[in-house]
Amino acid sequence: DSEIPQYDENLELAVKEFQRIHGLNQDGVIGPNTIRWINFSPQQRLHLLALNAERSRIWAKERDNVVFVNVPGYEVTYWHDGQ
Repeated sequence: DSEIPQYDENLELAVKEFQRIHGLNQDGVIGPNTIRWINFSPQQRLHLLALNAERSRIWAKERDNVVFVNVPGYEVTYWHDGQ
């Protein structure tokens, strides 16, 4: 007998972890936003990472004080005079 794949508790936990890592609503539902992130190619992820790194570099040069807020990660980072 071959088993029919099911959306069980283990898969739901894995989906929630994926959603947490990507800053999505952690509801365990594979909805449109989750599917969009799942379908991101490595090239798209690299482009997004490079874009955000460039933004960080520019913002740090243009401002003496910078506050970065990572809402999904519940983190705040504050730089004053580059530190």
